[in-house]
Amino acid sequence: MTYLVRVTAEHIAEGVRGSCGSCPIALAIHDAIEDEYGSPLPAFTVFVSPSNTVFINRRPYPLREEVVAAAMKFDRTGEMEPFEFTLELS
Repeated sequence: MTYLVRVTAEHIAEGVRGSCGSCPIALAIHDAIEDEYGSPLPAFTVFVSPSNTVFINRRPYPLREEVVAAAMKFDRTGEMEPFEFTLELS
């Protein structure tokens, strides 16, 4: 399944620098998948890794380099602009 992930200003404001599970991108991925199901997913965990990978409930999925670069920049500076990307979970 392919998801459109929208990293919003709200995700950025709520994001935590240096946190693989609470960075803006992890929050946005969680929201994108949660929206698909239409209900909260309390056991659902997302961790963005600096190795171009996102772990969703411990399963690895590839991320584009630009997405990981944005996460790393956020960790260093606290800065990120809203953006969108697609995420393929198969």
